[in-house]
Amino acid sequence: MARDIKIRLKRLEDEAGILVMSRHSSEPAIGQGAVGQLSFGLNGETVADIFIGHNVVASPLTLVRIGGADTGDKLSVCWRPSRESSVQVATTVR
Repeated sequence: MARDIKIRLKRLEDEAGILVMSRHSSEPAIGQGAVGQLSFGLNGETVADIFIGHNVVASPLTLVRIGGADTGDKLSVCWRPSRESSVQVATTVR
C-alpha cells in the first residue's frame, strides 16, 4: 500500500544549501528486520541514503542537510519499504 511522503525545505542561513524535513508513513516492524530505505536526490543524483531498521516509530521525521542546492534545483525523496511499493515525491528549490 503506497503511503504519503511530506517534505519541507528550508534554506540555510549561510545560503550554502537546504535543510530537508521529511515525514513518511510506515508501520512499525518489530522483529521483522529492515523496514526500508529513504533516499534523497538532487538534480537526478542520489545525495543521501538512509536505511531504516525495525525499531523506528510509525511516522519518523528525518532531517537531512544538503549542501550546494541552488534555486531551481530539483529535490526528490523516495521511500522504499521492504514489503510495499515505493513512493517518491519531488519539488523545486525556491
